[in-house]
Amino acid sequence: MSGAPEVSVIVLTRDRPREFALALRALAQQRFRDFELIVVGALGSAEAHGAPAALARRLVYVACGPENISMSRNFGLAHARGRIVAFIDDDAAPEPDWLERLLPAFAAPDVGAAGGFVRGRNGVAFQWRGALVDRFGAHRPLGDGDLARSDHGADGTETFVSTLGCNSAFRREALEAAGGFDENYRYFLDESDLCLRLSAAGWRTVLVPAAEVHHAYSASSERFANRAPRDLFEIAASHVYFGRMHGDPAWFDRNLARFREEQAERLKKYVQLGRLSRRHAARILERMEAGLADGEARAASAAGRP
Repeated sequence: MSGAPEVSVIVLTRDRPREFALALRALAQQRFRDFELIVVGALGSAEAHGAPAALARRLVYVACGPENISMSRNFGLAHARGRIVAFIDDDAAPEPDWLERLLPAFAAPDVGAAGGFVRGRNGVAFQWRGALVDRFGAHRPLGDGDLARSDHGADGTETFVSTLGCNSAFRREALEAAGGFDENYRYFLDESDLCLRLSAAGWRTVLVPAAEVHHAYSASSERFANRAPRDLFEIAASHVYFGRMHGDPAWFDRNLARFREEQAERLKKYVQLGRLSRRHAARILERMEAGLADGEARAASAAGRP
C-alpha cells in the first residue's frame, strides 16, 4: 500500500486470543481495501497469533500497558495515518461491507463521527441500534423517528447522538482537534464524551444502520461471559466524571440517585437469575461507591480544584 491509507482501523485487545483471531479474520475480508490496521494492547498474546496474509503488510502493533481504554485509543491514534479513524473491539467481527458502508457518511464536510448497528452473539438480534446520551451520561435507544435526525444537540433537548466503541469511526481532523479521547474515562462513556465534545465544536455524529458489526460481548475485567457485572468501579467513576464535566450542577444529585437505583436494580436482576451471588452483588455495590468517589476526584483534578 503506497502513501497514506484512507482509513486507519484501531483494534484494542487484551487477553482474548481466540476472539482476537476471529476479529482479524473478519477484517481481512473487508471489501474496502485501503486501510491500515493498528492493534493496541498487551502485545505478547496479540502478536503470538499472527495475522492473515491479507493483513500482514498493513498491520502495526502498539504496546499499551495500562488497562485504560481511552489511553489505548490515543496510543493507536498517535500512529494512525488515515483520514478516517475507525475503532472496533477484539471480540467483534465486522460484516465485509462495514468500512464500505461507513465511509460515505463522511462525504458531508461537517460529519465528525459515524457509527453502525451492532448484532449480538446469535448474529440475528440487535445488541445496539443507536443511542441518545444526555449530559449526565444516561443513554436511551433511538426510536424510528430519531434516525431521521443526525444531531440532537442544538434543538433544546440536550441529548446527543452517540456511537458505540466497538463500531465507530471519526474524521481524524475532528478527533485530533478535540484532543483525542479523555483518559479519565478508563472504561465507559469515552466515545459518548467525544461525540458530545465534537457536537460542541460544530461537528455532527451520524448513524449508518447498514454498517454492521457482530459483538460477542466476551468476559472482561468489567463483566462475566453471562453479561452479569463483575465490577462497577470504572463505570461509576466515568459516570460521575461525565456528569461533572457536562451536566448542570443543579441536577447532578438527582441523576446520581437515578444511577444508583438503576445499578442496584440491575444487580438484583442478575441475583434473581442466578448469575450473581448476593455476596458478590453487595461487593460490587461497595466497589461502585468507591468508583463514584474516584470520579469526583478526577473531576476535581480536571477542573483544577484542590
